[in-house]
Amino acid sequence: MISRELLNEVYPIDETTETYVGIQESTGRIMWFRKEYNDCISEINIHKVAHKCKEWAIKYSGWTLQSYTNERGSGICRIKVGDGQEINKLIASSEPEAIFKACEWIMENKCGS
Repeated sequence: MISRELLNEVYPIDETTETYVGIQESTGRIMWFRKEYNDCISEINIHKVAHKCKEWAIKYSGWTLQSYTNERGSGICRIKVGDGQEINKLIASSEPEAIFKACEWIMENKCGS
């Protein structure tokens, strides 16, 4: 699942709004919460979060993410530099999970493009 740190990078908390995106502790689901009462308003589509993570990766590192599901149903995400050279490949149980793992790796290993 996505970490709080990465989620905050992708959906930064805007202090001027009445809502924020967070992880529901009991289920691990990604939800919109109302700030004042900390109650869940709605759930966010995991694929939308994964897409936002791909956009974040380009802005944050200059690297691109190429993701897909293989024939066995595993998610694969390849991290590539500007010339297309692969610098890492992450495998997870689903494509969104592989994207999250790739972004976590980028956060840990950020050294520019």
